[in-house]
Amino acid sequence: MGLTIYDVTPTVVPPPSAPVESDLSFPAAGLVEVKNIRATGVQVDKKSGYGVRIYCGMLGTSNENDKFRIDKPPKTGDDLPYSVFTRQKKYRFDFTSESGRQVFFCLRFENSKGQAGPWGKILQSFIS
Repeated sequence: MGLTIYDVTPTVVPPPSAPVESDLSFPAAGLVEVKNIRATGVQVDKKSGYGVRIYCGMLGTSNENDKFRIDKPPKTGDDLPYSVFTRQKKYRFDFTSESGRQVFFCLRFENSKGQAGPWGKILQSFIS
């Protein structure tokens, strides 16, 4: 009959082991695009490299209403207050009202269970 036999034994998916790197581009004034998201030098298992979490922070005085603000430059991705998850190879941030501010990004792979891999390098730029 051609029916598929389903696997009832769950497959163990390890957390990602490769750091992430990417490039920044500036398609228009106030827009910052994290693009060309890729593993650093090694092949990533499709299941453990399910997607990427992008962490972001912007230098400035912190307040309750702004989710991006940090008081000093970050040392690791843990110091960045805002994050977004994506399975795409690029992600665009709109900072049109923040011209001239310094912004930081740090990425890491996540598997489908939310287990995170190692941090990539911190990327920084000024918003045009």
